[in-house]
Amino acid sequence: MRQLLYLIILFLSSSCDQPKTKATHENKLDTLTNQTLPILVSDSTNTLEKNIKILKLQYTLWGCACANWITSEDANNYLDSGFTQHHIFIEPANSSIYNPAQDSTFDIWKEKIIVTGQFYTRYDYPHPTYQMEEHLEKARVFKYTKIKRIKEKVDK
Repeated sequence: MRQLLYLIILFLSSSCDQPKTKATHENKLDTLTNQTLPILVSDSTNTLEKNIKILKLQYTLWGCACANWITSEDANNYLDSGFTQHHIFIEPANSSIYNPAQDSTFDIWKEKIIVTGQFYTRYDYPHPTYQMEEHLEKARVFKYTKIKRIKEKVDK
């Protein structure tokens, strides 16, 4: 009987809550303003150039969130000066098109891509890009409608 009494007291003491305070209108506003909502930084008004181009691109591995695609010609021509300024972002025209950024099997050391599409008229970020802690430099963005992976050693 004594054990049953201890169990009841233990149960009642553990199930008692502290008195709840009423949430005021100001508390709700404070909660909403303290939440961080993602800020879209890519420009939805940026338009595409008229010329359709075919580019052969290789990936550059950076230690930052930078534009990381460059043509083989630009990689060779600007290796000593202006290398970073000739990198571009790529953006698939829709979600059904292959995107190397979403493929863990894409080998950046042994593969290149050939993309068909158009550049945006202004330097920007691929759509959608949200603000992040690290500053991201704008670059040319190439929106592609076709892509092909090529097994080929990347120029260094």
